[in-house]
Amino acid sequence: MPVFLSNIKTLDLFIVLAFLAAAWRSKRALQRKEAECFLQAQYLPYSKAKKYALKNDGKALLTEEVPVYPHQRVEEMVVLAPNGGLFSAKVFNVLESWDEFNHNRIGGLFYSSCLTFYGGLDVATALLYYYCRYHEICISHFCDAVATALMLACGIGKLGCHFSVVAIGVFLMVLMQVCQTVLSSKCHYS
Repeated sequence: MPVFLSNIKTLDLFIVLAFLAAAWRSKRALQRKEAECFLQAQYLPYSKAKKYALKNDGKALLTEEVPVYPHQRVEEMVVLAPNGGLFSAKVFNVLESWDEFNHNRIGGLFYSSCLTFYGGLDVATALLYYYCRYHEICISHFCDAVATALMLACGIGKLGCHFSVVAIGVFLMVLMQVCQTVLSSKCHYS
């Protein structure tokens, strides 16, 4: 294996890939919902929507109001949800394993593979809910559009867990013990 690949942690790599795949799929699904007229654009003054004005057909619109579609806000959501989700997953893990945290406070805060799934899911969902409410995006159609992206991201993240042997599972551990027992015992044929 090349030396530069030995420094890449499998779990971290797959978490990043999961967020990128979810962003790509969310953008496409939101564009489909917009084409079907389920999600509408929010019209903002040009002073508040300069970065979105450049995305509309590559031209800067100098009109009074600029349409900002939900698919144009995916980049902001991809920054908001992972940061809030990873932070809260770490906080929930510390609360869940308080005795271990008291023994090693610094390691408990910065060890990257100790995350609690539901902590990240709850807070990231709440952040996206308030973000959609603030920007007047219909919650039910937004959730319908990004559901497949969340399933894709969850699957890619689980692959990272299995490749890095974080979530090896009871079945696999039992299977490994059985294989060790069979291989270490001497076979007697009659």
